[in-house]
Amino acid sequence: MTLSKLRVLLKKVYDSEQPAKEDLVVLLSLEKEEETKELFAYADQVRKEFAGDGILLRGIVEFSNYCRNSCYYCGLNKNNKTLLRYRMTDPEVLDSVGKIVAARIKTVVLQSGRKIPLIPSGWQG
Repeated sequence: MTLSKLRVLLKKVYDSEQPAKEDLVVLLSLEKEEETKELFAYADQVRKEFAGDGILLRGIVEFSNYCRNSCYYCGLNKNNKTLLRYRMTDPEVLDSVGKIVAARIKTVVLQSGRKIPLIPSGWQG
């Protein structure tokens, strides 16, 4: 693929609300060094446009590591019998969030294992 065609494809994907699968496959299949350099340069330009060059810090409070799922990739997996389980109380969560805010971090992520069903019982979708 020529670099000019690649640039057109990158612009098409960028401008699309939902890029075509075929276009994404083409971009993910690039192998020539000049093509991948062009792709990475474009991605870097988009990153700068939306996130800038600064460092974005997020404070994460994992308030529980109990989980009902058995996902193979996750250390919180319910079958992990060696993990010491915990649940933070509401005051502990609020205290942790307060410390993050005091550190002038503007984004807080609350995270835990999956405790409740995804779809409530009795739900008639």
